[in-house]
Amino acid sequence: MLATVKQPYPQTGGVSWHWRAWRKRAQWRSFQQWVGQQWYQKNADGISKNTDAGHCDASFRNTAAGSRRELIMLGPSAGWTLPDDILDPFTHITCVDMDPLAPLFFRLVHKKSETTRHGQHAQTQPARKIAWLQQDFMTTLSDVLAQWPHATLLFANSLGQQGLLHDTPETTETLFSHLKTQLKGRCWFSYHDRLSLHFESPPAQNAINELLRRSMTLESNTTLSSEDLMQQLQIAQWAAELNAPRKPLHQARHTSQTRMHITDHLTGDILPPGSRRRYSLLPVTDKALHIVEAGWAV
Repeated sequence: MLATVKQPYPQTGGVSWHWRAWRKRAQWRSFQQWVGQQWYQKNADGISKNTDAGHCDASFRNTAAGSRRELIMLGPSAGWTLPDDILDPFTHITCVDMDPLAPLFFRLVHKKSETTRHGQHAQTQPARKIAWLQQDFMTTLSDVLAQWPHATLLFANSLGQQGLLHDTPETTETLFSHLKTQLKGRCWFSYHDRLSLHFESPPAQNAINELLRRSMTLESNTTLSSEDLMQQLQIAQWAAELNAPRKPLHQARHTSQTRMHITDHLTGDILPPGSRRRYSLLPVTDKALHIVEAGWAV
């Protein structure tokens, strides 16, 4: 059964999330690489070309060596889906996250990046400072923006989780509307859940690979509604193929159905008009696939 729903979600974060992410860390490496590609916009030659965010270059790419380069990560948790090299250009990083366990796990997850900076590159790169604020960034964003007026902002797979934290979809949509007003004129990047697909039984890997292929070939410079996104990805057709009758090896009659429902994370118009949007797939559990959108605000 297919249904697009807009409703309150269970609570997010905590020990269960970190345990799940730790178990999935190897499977998520390709997704991490995709996030890095959207951040740097690497061309076919592997040269960094951040064409979507040219106005952000001064924040971290063309700044003189040794100067203060600031990054604010909003809702990064432990950075389970963040590639290490995103942190490299910055000397001052502020992470805003409500999860009290996030700093501990972040240090463990990104230990390699810290060792590299303080090791072989210690002569050429200034020491990195990471500060943590245990706050809800949605309610304290105005203070954060005022305190760091020139920092680059990174919403690290966090905006799509806001429905987990608020009572009604209307509350979430109101907060998003205020958020977009606050961010006008700022340099920011986000990758966030658009849709999540929930199954009664795990879909086959070849079906997941096909949906991943469809997601990664989709690109848009305009806002795609949830209905448009589902149509572009041919979700209904893909789900129908999951439910097609199958014959097991012993040739007995058998019909296998993988029932599915779809959750709308209400992030369809988070990125401003004209921003280039790209898509990928994150297998959060064996029975849940998240369609993720990424882009720079332009």
